[in-house]
Amino acid sequence: MNCAPEPVDEAPASSASHAPIGYVTACPAHLPTRRRARRRENPRLYILQGHQGAGRGTLLLKTALEWLERDGPRTLWIGVWSENYGAQRFYARHGFEIVGDYSFMVGDHADHELITRRPARPTR
Repeated sequence: MNCAPEPVDEAPASSASHAPIGYVTACPAHLPTRRRARRRENPRLYILQGHQGAGRGTLLLKTALEWLERDGPRTLWIGVWSENYGAQRFYARHGFEIVGDYSFMVGDHADHELITRRPARPTR
């Protein structure tokens, strides 16, 4: 999957003088779903293990979701490794539900991945 940002797809980011402890990206989703939505997005979020559980992931996800929905509500999709139970719980807390699965090739073996979806939310 190519998640290289296009100039119109870049979101501003800032960093402190400390080493990065995580990141979030957002790009078109290429998940194998039956639905062919007009535009599907796939945030990818990573936080170093020693820095998880302090709200940093929630802050990064919230930033990515706000950016993805800048033009209005939309259905959002995220692929999650089937054995990453912490990530599954994290995304469930943010309204994503498991709607399918697929095999994702990592080197010469296939990982079992789950497809999660959060339906478009009405604007407030």
